[in-house]
Amino acid sequence: SANAPPPSSGVLAPDYIARTAQIESGGNPNAVTGSKRGLMQFGPQEERQFGINDANRTDQNAQSAALTKEAALHT
Repeated sequence: SANAPPPSSGVLAPDYIARTAQIESGGNPNAVTGSKRGLMQFGPQEERQFGINDANRTDQNAQSAALTKEAALHT
């Protein structure tokens, strides 16, 4: 996924999340590219690391939270 540091609040801007979803999956929560799945196209290791599973893979809030956690690693 595209990475950007979260602001000091630890929350990514909604427009950043929306742009990332559009770039990664075309906004399709059911997108699959190789082993990458979902809105943000996390692979199996990232899904485990950031709490994505079959039950929440298509949930925009879960994907946004995972993207925020991923971005925090790059600050």
